[in-house]
Amino acid sequence: FMLTPMVGEATPILIIDEFNTDQRTVDVPGAFENNNSSLADAGVLGGVRDLSVQTKLVGATTPQTTLQSEFGLLGFSNNVTATGRGFITYDGDFDPLTVDTTGLGGVNFLIGPNPFFNFDVVTFESDLDVTIRAWDMDGELTTYFETLPPAGSFSPILPLTLFDNALFDWSRVGALQFEIESNFVNYD
Repeated sequence: FMLTPMVGEATPILIIDEFNTDQRTVDVPGAFENNNSSLADAGVLGGVRDLSVQTKLVGATTPQTTLQSEFGLLGFSNNVTATGRGFITYDGDFDPLTVDTTGLGGVNFLIGPNPFFNFDVVTFESDLDVTIRAWDMDGELTTYFETLPPAGSFSPILPLTLFDNALFDWSRVGALQFEIESNFVNYD
């Protein structure tokens, strides 16, 4: 799964993340793995990328969910005995467990006449629930949700007009978060 969101059209773009800096977080309940991580990177929106994962046991004793960035790819995976979800947060701070809703200080996403996110997805094997959340500097929250099928029959283009809050100010974004979930479960 590769995610390279950009806003804009032809020439003007705002790169959120190219995933060129290695970062990995794993959740194995009961193990001493770190299931969240913050990484300083001048090449990502806000200068910090937060990763966090949660996993849920499905029918065996060793569930594992992994979220990692390397070689320009964002990878999200569960072993066969688990379902899980991962969060990628851009809020300018080093706390992967909370969202600083004004941490980006008001980034302008309104580049070009019809701004959109553009996702470059390599492959995935099962349905994924994707939720995108953004907060503006006035405290407004806007979200977008979609279940993506593995066959790739979805558009990689997501216009900002498809988000759910018409009051949201895309010219003053304070935080941005992507959530990927392999299956809806009740996480403990």
